[in-house]
Amino acid sequence: MLCKTTVARKVLLYAWQNRLRIESASVYIFDAHEYFGASVDACLLLVPSNPAGNSKECRVFHSFHTQQPDSVFGLQDGRLVADVTLYEKWRDLTRNGFRGWRSGIKHDCSKVFELRVEQGNLVNGLGEVVELESKMLFPLLKSSDLVAHRKPHLWIVVPQRTMSDAPSRLRLAAPKTWNYLNAHAHLLDKRKSSICKNRPPFSVFGVGSYSFAPWKVAISGLYKELKFVQVPPFEERPVFLDDTCYFFPCRSEEECHLLYELVMSDPAREFWSSLIFWDAKRPITAQLLNSLDLMALARLLGKEGNVTRMFSERQFVGYMDGAYQSLLFSGDDRTM
Repeated sequence: MLCKTTVARKVLLYAWQNRLRIESASVYIFDAHEYFGASVDACLLLVPSNPAGNSKECRVFHSFHTQQPDSVFGLQDGRLVADVTLYEKWRDLTRNGFRGWRSGIKHDCSKVFELRVEQGNLVNGLGEVVELESKMLFPLLKSSDLVAHRKPHLWIVVPQRTMSDAPSRLRLAAPKTWNYLNAHAHLLDKRKSSICKNRPPFSVFGVGSYSFAPWKVAISGLYKELKFVQVPPFEERPVFLDDTCYFFPCRSEEECHLLYELVMSDPAREFWSSLIFWDAKRPITAQLLNSLDLMALARLLGKEGNVTRMFSERQFVGYMDGAYQSLLFSGDDRTM
């Protein structure tokens, strides 16, 4: 069968999960543009069946003429993995249900929420000069900024501190910001994302106590490489990431450096590589990043200590705002 590589994986995953009798499976990647003029990741999928078949692996070839596969993907421990060999090498690093990595802030109205600096003034996407309370403004980085290692050149209006925080409190707490958002309510009310429905006016998403951590280790979810970046405060303010990025919050420069060292290690990168299908629309996700147990990784690398135990606690914590706030900003090093 000729199909997209993503379709081939879905077909095989369905077959494996439903215990269909597959003797073997092979995927031959080819240049769809050369043969069909289509700019898609395409393949030839071969799946011989057999009443006694029980294969849950698929060999991947990047040429019709080679005899040895370039890689093998398959179903391991109930999950689809991109490289069976690498996964088996590092499977002891995997855990489920962790939530330490988070996606950045989502607002769906850049013309109102995102501001740039022009001649010393803050200007929104409508070309209007904006004057707001400084406590409502935070530097912002996007995926392209992370990859290029740029300093923030945008500022974002953050009307909430948690998802349960009603923006209406700004009426008294930040009247300039409240008036600004009301003046642009006609644009904010038109946001089409389903997550905006049945929410208070002016709500943003992907924000919590973790967003205000002074240091972060971050990665773009759009660029197809495991390239992490340390994000320090900017102009004494915590930097926010947009929703195309993922980050792990750190309360100090020391924590940030250690976490960066952990995630850039060969075991971490090989572990994540074993799970990533690079032809996916967004190959890197929070779920993928959270599948790695940082404490197990630190133990493997001989980096155990109070700081790494703190990372482990943050992966386990349910992120109720009060509990997380104390965990992130408490003065003592808490242990398991």
